[in-house]
Amino acid sequence: MNNTTDQASGAHGQIDEQAGGPEGDHPAVEELTFEQRAIGDVVNPLEHIDSVFRRTGSRLWWGVAGVFLLVAALVTWGFIAERVVTTDTAIMMLPRTGLYPVGSLETGVIGEVHVEVGSSVSAGQKLATISNPAIGEIEIVAPIDGVVVEVDAVRGQVTSLGASVFLLAPRGEPTFAIGLVSPAQLNGLQKGQKVTIGFPTVNEQSSGRLIGTLDRIGDTPVTSTRIAAVLGSGTLAAAVAQQGPVYEVQIELISSNTPSGYAWTVGDGPPSAPPITSIGVASIETSRQSIASEIFG
Repeated sequence: MNNTTDQASGAHGQIDEQAGGPEGDHPAVEELTFEQRAIGDVVNPLEHIDSVFRRTGSRLWWGVAGVFLLVAALVTWGFIAERVVTTDTAIMMLPRTGLYPVGSLETGVIGEVHVEVGSSVSAGQKLATISNPAIGEIEIVAPIDGVVVEVDAVRGQVTSLGASVFLLAPRGEPTFAIGLVSPAQLNGLQKGQKVTIGFPTVNEQSSGRLIGTLDRIGDTPVTSTRIAAVLGSGTLAAAVAQQGPVYEVQIELISSNTPSGYAWTVGDGPPSAPPITSIGVASIETSRQSIASEIFG
């Protein structure tokens, strides 16, 4: 029995030695806070960033670089690309002094018609004849040197006194474009603004648009008398007047060493200039704004 007790005492002594001696001699144990026990050792990710880079494939980084370059290109494009704000209006190609209507001085039946659209005529040249039973044959002659731009005369047609039968464009007159804009369209218009004009008879992909500048803006609404004088048609003037007040704008065309004599947005433009009285659509550039400024304010 004593042997057993001695063995137990010896084992207990060995345990005390391994634990650091008797109870009063144990080493101090640092007490941990709740946060330290919950989180444990906090690892700084920057200490291992090199290994992260080494493990990342080069293909991924090429992709990141590609996206970066794409974004940079889009930002650059946003600052360079511009949105052009325009005011559009219908225009007509006309000589500076307008068109000259040529009418009948008597009522009668039209006989021979000696000219057609595009004919070049001289002042005093016979254009057509009218038969009047009371007077006989009457000649209609050209009042100026010019080009016939409209013919409203057919053999056998009855015409009344003063009715317009021909329209002439003065020869050698510079050509310009004239348009009519509403009061709302006047906002933003300034002399010198760039204008491009498209025509239904001109292919814009191959020839582009005619280039000009805004030369004149009417201060007051245009009168039907002015419209009739410019367009050579009282009927057309009355139709325009019914649409409400409009203002006249004149567009100076840019001369150039091209087949048409004018500058175009694409190459040399068409082989010939749009003829007098051609109808087109003018786009007047009132402002330019970068895409980036619209996005970022």
